[in-house]
Amino acid sequence: MRGRVLIDTTVLVYAYDVAEPERQRRALDLLHGLAERETGVVSTQIMAEMFAVLTRKLSSPLSVEQAVRSLERHMRTWQGEQIIAAADCFGDLWR
Repeated sequence: MRGRVLIDTTVLVYAYDVAEPERQRRALDLLHGLAERETGVVSTQIMAEMFAVLTRKLSSPLSVEQAVRSLERHMRTWQGEQIIAAADCFGDLWR
């Protein structure tokens, strides 16, 4: 059995934060490594937190549509814990 890594919201958010280029690079490197090894895991809570931060707290926030697309991509990439159509739910809440 391979070890799994629960990906923290902060790591996912830094991957989008252009105001912090060094942290962004480190987050992207970490995420790419986890994707290659297929060991990254996200939870519904992490996806909800990520959506809130990406759309409201970044120096250059994403639109709801951009954030939904990002969540959909992450849910396809990472092994999710019971994540079912969460991006649609988040998008409906914030539109």
